[in-house]
Amino acid sequence: MTVGESLKRFRKAFKLTQKEVADVLGVKQQSYVYETKDVTPSVNVIIKLADHYDVSTDYLLGRTDNPRPLTTSNEPQELTADNELTEENQSLKADVQTLKEDIAILKAAVAKMAS
Repeated sequence: MTVGESLKRFRKAFKLTQKEVADVLGVKQQSYVYETKDVTPSVNVIIKLADHYDVSTDYLLGRTDNPRPLTTSNEPQELTADNELTEENQSLKADVQTLKEDIAILKAAVAKMAS
């Protein structure tokens, strides 16, 4: 599916006219040519349309079947220094370590029972 076909599919699914989509983009209807001509929309246009349709840009472009972006939030992710873990990650790491220890104990118990 081409980008134009994808954009047309979304527009029709939302029951919008080309003029209404052009208004969302802040352009005249005559400038909204992405569905009919072999013109690739700019990144800004793709982002505006994805935001308007509440889907990821990859979904809008037909690159994925998942309509949501990979991140769970549109908020910027907190960056940490190299090798520094956030509190949540530290807690998860501790939980994983506990599970590994529990598995080792269970394996030893099963081995002892089998012998």
